[in-house]
Amino acid sequence: LLYTIKFEILMRFTEVQMKFPVVSRQLVWTSTLFVVILRLIYAESLRLNITCDDHLTLYIDGVKLSEDLPWSYSWKRVDTINIPRLFRVIAIECRNAHGGPRGVLASLEKADGTVVMTTDGHWRCTSSFEEGWQTTDFVGHDSWPKAYVIQSRLQDYARIDWQAHWIWSGDTHSNVSYCRYRDLGDNLNLVKNSPEVDASWKDSDTATCTE
Repeated sequence: LLYTIKFEILMRFTEVQMKFPVVSRQLVWTSTLFVVILRLIYAESLRLNITCDDHLTLYIDGVKLSEDLPWSYSWKRVDTINIPRLFRVIAIECRNAHGGPRGVLASLEKADGTVVMTTDGHWRCTSSFEEGWQTTDFVGHDSWPKAYVIQSRLQDYARIDWQAHWIWSGDTHSNVSYCRYRDLGDNLNLVKNSPEVDASWKDSDTATCTE
């Protein structure tokens, strides 16, 4: 919806330009072409498959999308949502409401099923809230610690790639974790090899589901 609004604003801007003869036709056609190119770029979206133990709040480029996730309060189900192909930041707030296991599990794929991202040690997670943490221009991204990667999943979730790991902040006793994935322009490549996982959380600490 956000990108649709942006497109419409650009389209209206083009229409206004065409109504004023003082604006060069070259500028008008340039802006029109720009709109067309943007529409083509965002025509192909990616599918994000995600779950969280327990309460999930999702942001894409700073825009809150949790209202589009019917299972955001259930770790037993997987939510799927389309996001722009050229996203910049995926930001997730997960709150553990009932004690016990906690974590975030997700994978991102193209329309043909090719996996381009999973939750792993490439993410950044912290238990401390910082203003603007979910936005694209958040300056503290690189100072955040890498995600704490849980060892195993026991069983697979439907639609979430097998290479995805449950992740959390390094404060494993905290009931809230803020996690960020910042794309550096290579999210159309195959998923990268994950860093070595942390084996300190036993299998019994890992939430699982056979949905």
